[in-house]
Amino acid sequence: AEAGYGKSTALAELAGEVKPLIWYQVNEEDNDPLVFLLHLCHAIQYALPEIADLPTAFLKGWDGAQGPLPWRGVVDQIINVLSYSLSAPTLLILDDAHVVADVGEVAHILDRLIGLAPAHLHVLLSGRPAITLPTLARWRAQGEHLGLDQSILTFTKTEISSLFALHYGLELTAEEAESLLAYTEGWAIAL
Repeated sequence: AEAGYGKSTALAELAGEVKPLIWYQVNEEDNDPLVFLLHLCHAIQYALPEIADLPTAFLKGWDGAQGPLPWRGVVDQIINVLSYSLSAPTLLILDDAHVVADVGEVAHILDRLIGLAPAHLHVLLSGRPAITLPTLARWRAQGEHLGLDQSILTFTKTEISSLFALHYGLELTAEEAESLLAYTEGWAIAL
């Protein structure tokens, strides 16, 4: 969904209910595989401090003089550590994943991480345009992908009435709710 539809708000609410949860807020600089993998390791370590053997020290020591980053081996080590360490369902949220998911090496890193993830790790990618990954179509065909789009986050007339009653203390008439729906098209930030 585009900005203002409440993606991050919905994720924050989910984060309050789901434990354990790893949250990674993706930024532009995360298009660099080294930065992405280092931030991923830190997010995992922050959420699950008991996990050991993540390749954080290796990544911190990497200066590029040795050649290209061997990201496949790093991703595999992260997957192995998670496979060994996770004993309960764990959610990894990558908020604003669209920043890194569409092109470049980080898209392939994500694809490998998700494709080889242990059974207890569930990955939620949140972004503005539809997120694409090299293997996404196959996961969708196998029923291993659940896509939620902007229509799910768009408020209905009934939801608008509930929002105003519960959060703003205002009882709307049916006409007022209909008018707000027409004016805002259910856009959360406008409401």
